[in-house]
Amino acid sequence: MTTRFLSFLSILAAVLILFAGCDKQQAAAENPSPEEEGLAEDPQPEVKSIAVYEIPQAGSGDLFTGKMAALQEQAGIFGFRLLRQLYAGADVNLSPLSLQLALSMLMNGAEGDTFSEIRSALGLSGASLQDINAMSASLLRHLSASVDGKSAQVKCSDLIVVNDRIGIRDAFRKSAADNYYAPVASLDFSDPKRVLSLVNDWSGRNTEGLIPELMTDLPESVMLMILNALYVKARWAEMPFDSRQTEEKEFTASSGKKGKVQMMHRSALPALYAERPAFSVARLSLCGHMGLYIFLPKEGKTPADVLDILAKGGFPAEQKAMEFVDELDLHLPKFTISNDFDLKRALDELGIKQAFSPWANLSALSETALSVGQVLQKNRFAVDEYGVEGASVTAVTGDAAANIPDEIRRAVMNVDHAFVYVLADGRTGAVLFTGVCEGNF
Repeated sequence: MTTRFLSFLSILAAVLILFAGCDKQQAAAENPSPEEEGLAEDPQPEVKSIAVYEIPQAGSGDLFTGKMAALQEQAGIFGFRLLRQLYAGADVNLSPLSLQLALSMLMNGAEGDTFSEIRSALGLSGASLQDINAMSASLLRHLSASVDGKSAQVKCSDLIVVNDRIGIRDAFRKSAADNYYAPVASLDFSDPKRVLSLVNDWSGRNTEGLIPELMTDLPESVMLMILNALYVKARWAEMPFDSRQTEEKEFTASSGKKGKVQMMHRSALPALYAERPAFSVARLSLCGHMGLYIFLPKEGKTPADVLDILAKGGFPAEQKAMEFVDELDLHLPKFTISNDFDLKRALDELGIKQAFSPWANLSALSETALSVGQVLQKNRFAVDEYGVEGASVTAVTGDAAANIPDEIRRAVMNVDHAFVYVLADGRTGAVLFTGVCEGNF
């Protein structure tokens, strides 16, 4: 009886297995695999966003004074020297701060002459890496504190992207996180499309969509990217320009070429102003402790003459020479300038040479022998009736006190020819953007 029962169970199990096999074959026929349909499955994981570290805001005891302020004043000269190299009689815009932060991160991985050349070019000779990092960290916290509701927004983000085939030294990784709030993303560079997708997504998110595509290709030689993104949007601290007064006016480029621009007009504007031998300059206050400086060359002078003065360290002196005027009658063109630079040649002319050579010493960054291939910056800066908006992404491959006078002081500034502009942070003195407007026509 037991034997016959066990035999029955064996036969029943075999039948069930047979039917199960038939069901699987039928399901397979009804739902063919991707390979059978000629569709290859994507072996790569789904593209996800790269994390961004939140930068804490500077507290009441976190003062950007003394040594830090002095260092940043020195570093500010670097931006004007570089702009002088780039200016060739056409519209040009640059974010010195974005580049400064990217190169400062790079210095944490550099040794010997490579380190010294970068530090010297930035105007920080004699400063220790510790002081440079402390200045950068404090600067980032103060910029984070410049947010003023909807009236001012400043976003500064850093990132290290590294090929997962090479290692990054722990000290470099720690300094990037502690001083620059930069995460390190280790990616598979054998899939360049995915790497570019991640980098460009990060660029777009951190510039409010103004720079959605930083790079279009990724050379096989690239092992690492040090990135900084900067976004600024600020309203005029005073009332906005009345758009009904904006009209088409003639504007003269430094070459003598004339064209039409949309000229804004504001009368009785409180501002800081100065008349200097080579130019007149006005500071237009923006929310978030920022100011837009307009340097208008006088007759017989050009933007190059202005830049020569600023590149020799003249910006702080010009700021101190300015005085309050109650009523500035200002004509200022609306403009938008965008640039896409490879800054390698200009930086070489400023003394950064070894970093681009086979003898580059980046041994504090990685055990892998590395050199700098490119220093790219893509940027955009716009001025209109409501304020300014600027964005920049760099890849390495505050108002003056014045006593109000008894009588009303007036000045007139008709910006009808090529001029130099500077967007500076009032708390730290950092030059966020600077450029030359030649009319953009």
